[in-house]
Amino acid sequence: MKKVMLLIIQTVLSCLAFSQNAFYDAQYLSTISVGDLNNILSKSDKNKSAFNQDSAEHFNISINLLDHEIDVLKNFIIFKKNPFNDSINNIDFLTLKSCIDKYSNNEYSSNKSLPLLGAAFPLITNILGGNFSLSADQQTKIIDGLTKYYAEEFRKAQLLTYLQTFENTIGKVGELQILFPQTYAKLHSSDPSRFPELGNEYKSIFNEDMESIVDNLINHIDNYNVSNPKTHLDSTLKWLTATNVTTIRTTKNYECFKISADIGSKLINNYHPVDLFNFIDNKYYKARYLTSDDTLSHKIILILHGLNLIQRNLLDTSIAKSSQFSNIWLNLQDINKLETKNEWLYFAGLLYQQDKAFFNTFIFDAMSKNLNTLSDDELLVFKTKIKSILAILIEIQNFRSNHKDENLKENFAEYMSLILKAVETTNYFTKTRLPEADFKKYLLIANYTLNIYDNVREKDYNNSIYYAVEILNQFIESNATNLQVANTIEQYGTFMTDVINSKNSDEVKDVIKKHAAPPTSFILKREYQRTFSITGQPGYFASFEKFDGKNQNFKFVSGITLPIGFEMTFKSKHGKENSSSWGVFAQLIDLGAVLNFRVGDSTSTLPDKIELKQIFSPGGSINYGFKNSPVSLGFGYQYSPQLRKITENGNEIFPNGHRIFLRLAWDIPLINIAKSKTK
Repeated sequence: MKKVMLLIIQTVLSCLAFSQNAFYDAQYLSTISVGDLNNILSKSDKNKSAFNQDSAEHFNISINLLDHEIDVLKNFIIFKKNPFNDSINNIDFLTLKSCIDKYSNNEYSSNKSLPLLGAAFPLITNILGGNFSLSADQQTKIIDGLTKYYAEEFRKAQLLTYLQTFENTIGKVGELQILFPQTYAKLHSSDPSRFPELGNEYKSIFNEDMESIVDNLINHIDNYNVSNPKTHLDSTLKWLTATNVTTIRTTKNYECFKISADIGSKLINNYHPVDLFNFIDNKYYKARYLTSDDTLSHKIILILHGLNLIQRNLLDTSIAKSSQFSNIWLNLQDINKLETKNEWLYFAGLLYQQDKAFFNTFIFDAMSKNLNTLSDDELLVFKTKIKSILAILIEIQNFRSNHKDENLKENFAEYMSLILKAVETTNYFTKTRLPEADFKKYLLIANYTLNIYDNVREKDYNNSIYYAVEILNQFIESNATNLQVANTIEQYGTFMTDVINSKNSDEVKDVIKKHAAPPTSFILKREYQRTFSITGQPGYFASFEKFDGKNQNFKFVSGITLPIGFEMTFKSKHGKENSSSWGVFAQLIDLGAVLNFRVGDSTSTLPDKIELKQIFSPGGSINYGFKNSPVSLGFGYQYSPQLRKITENGNEIFPNGHRIFLRLAWDIPLINIAKSKTK
């Protein structure tokens, strides 16, 4: 970027100093280094082999230099090293300018951020040099090129401002730090003036946080020291405060949420349901739950324990599996091989022996343990419940074996719902079923949680934030504060999701336009004590204006403006990482009328020829740049251009005038010429 900007400045200077005399030529040559000349020479098709030691980036573009032009470049290189070398025989500034122009045009075509600026800078320098010798067509093209650039900037929002706002917000909203810790760490440690254009690094970080949103939430709730919270984090929390975390931990649904999170996490990592049921059972089941208080989570754990106990005893161990998801459980025809009452009694007894306490508490009394008193009806109820559980296990088995990895993604939600259906079916196996309302509450939270993991599986997080917020709403009663935090989480979560889902740089730009606030390099003016730049101030003005001539009065005028000139800025608060700034702005031209056209039409040619004299609009203003924003407010005077058509006494005229204005603008530096070393 520095090389390209240097080349632009060199090209600008050439417009002023080119081939006037040795005085100006010497000044011109002082702006060009031997490295710059070698760089141009290296890009010639005929000279690449001579510069193989340069980096691969050096050869991204190539230019067609004639033998004569190559010879001139080599002579200038010799001259730069020793102006008195006797071997120099070709000092031709016209040819040198031709070589630089070829290099410049190719650089612009390879760098999409600069093609319009390349044609624009000669405009400024020609005005400074008093050179209005360009043809009307050339002047129109230059002006149109510059305003196309500004129109694009005027319409789109830029990444830097949005990420800086995101950084400031995430630092003030603790819930964002909890849910998106990687993003917070990255934004907090990055230099805001050097944010990249959302490359793979940011996409990867956003993706990690969105994948881990449930784990991040659980980690905070489980590990937050409510008696001695972190001072910084606690001061920024509004929803997941120490008080609310304590409430969530004790709610009857929280443990159910964690169980559902484990189910979702294992399923998206391709756990077989047999292994899943074993994992959940081993992690959560405690024998003391049989006699503990009657909480919803404990009952769910007991149901899952019963499901695991039964499914383990319905495995088909007589056949070799051809794959991980081939037939695992017995089919319904196999279970019917238990034909006699004694065979079913033996089956029930073997289950009983594996966990007597569980069966005594949750199964028996629904059926008698006394063989002498066990009725056929009681045995039929037991057989029916076992077959119901086996039926849903077979449904899970068939679904998983019929869906390969490539098409499972589209049906993953259905797969997870079958797991919940198995839990629901087992609920009817116990003698004391969960109340319908409690079980529906569990299923609701489980569905929200598993939907988040379904989003993770699909790498599509559009609804993840919604489900996460809904889960929290089940634990903590919603209020205005919670709603405000939820909206903030959703706002930035949607932005991160859109970035993750972007397939190419054009889609990323669309995301930035959709979410971000405008432009970029204004940040230097808010970061450094002093800056000096060539700046554009596209925006809206309100003014009192008087035309040249006799008997003219000041009248109110407003509209779009685009002054370009030099600005010196001074930071309001020294030592602050970011603050407002004051600027002294000396403008040279105003492209407001052309910008007004370009904002609505980026493709058509301009309706009229526009010459430099029509946009020459000297003036000055005092600007105030708002903190954390590209917006500036300016008050000043300008000599207004002829680029306005006014009907007076039936005649169309293009009058000059004097304008005292108040301008609200976007601060877009073209070139940051200098800045102080201190902030």
